[in-house]
Amino acid sequence: MLCGLVLATTYDKSLPPDTGEKPSQGAERIRNLAAANQEINDIDHYWPLTGSEVKAIGVGYHQKVTFQAPITTPDQAASMGALYTLDFDGGTGGSKAELCWRCEDNLTPLQITELNAAGDASVLNLTGEYENEVNFSHVDNVFKADSITCKAVGVFTLPTDTTDTTEGNLTYVKDGDTLQYSNSVPAWITLAASPTAAMVKVGTYTGDGVATQAITGVGFEPDMVIVMGGVKTSYTAIKTTDMGTTYSKLLGQIAATYVDDSITVLGSDGFTVGDGTPNGAINPTDVANSDNMNISATAYFYIAAASIDSP
Repeated sequence: MLCGLVLATTYDKSLPPDTGEKPSQGAERIRNLAAANQEINDIDHYWPLTGSEVKAIGVGYHQKVTFQAPITTPDQAASMGALYTLDFDGGTGGSKAELCWRCEDNLTPLQITELNAAGDASVLNLTGEYENEVNFSHVDNVFKADSITCKAVGVFTLPTDTTDTTEGNLTYVKDGDTLQYSNSVPAWITLAASPTAAMVKVGTYTGDGVATQAITGVGFEPDMVIVMGGVKTSYTAIKTTDMGTTYSKLLGQIAATYVDDSITVLGSDGFTVGDGTPNGAINPTDVANSDNMNISATAYFYIAAASIDSP
């Protein structure tokens, strides 16, 4: 039947000729015409030949849609639309046929597909009216998806387009770390702003008796950590980002203004505690190791907090 897209049977409307051919040859011409029609329709439609008949359930239904070589942008009259292919430069040095839709009145055509950056696959062309914008339409006027996959460092970035005031918009403003929303009224409302929002983690750890121990798994870099002593004779220690090097302060009736080795470091995912080194004399009534935040096999309770300025 078909070899590629080359027809085995010629479809020629000049046959049979008006004159010079016997009427007895007409039946053969009709059969040839029917065979040519069957081959042509079977290219994109389900048009199987069963014996001498085109006969099967679903005959005539589309199997696929194959477009001819890209055309120029068609003219569209009122109440008409066209789906077609058009050549686009995919950024790889060559043009590729991409799927387009043009609605009535010759409005700007919509390019539906595009060549990916590697130049080895066709992907959806998600380009809206504004840069990095995806247009969508739904009866509820909402965006619905089972999931949104974030690439690179796993951050879902909102566009910083503040010019469109015709519909609802959400924007993240890096300067000040604010999330803002705007509806049809051209005014942006801040939804969350630093430093009024903060992250807090409450947890425990067990001392291991060595000079220092890193406490991780907090989930953010804290601006402040409070560690409550694991025994009644221990003080409570506090460290903030404005305390230099390894310094922290003890909360209690002590002469020392700060200690050098109780809470030593505020890290990217927690903090480090030590076995205690006071700066200055501790009240003589205090028990030794009252500033030790890492006594072996002793449970400690901590509170870590950070503003969204430095998560």
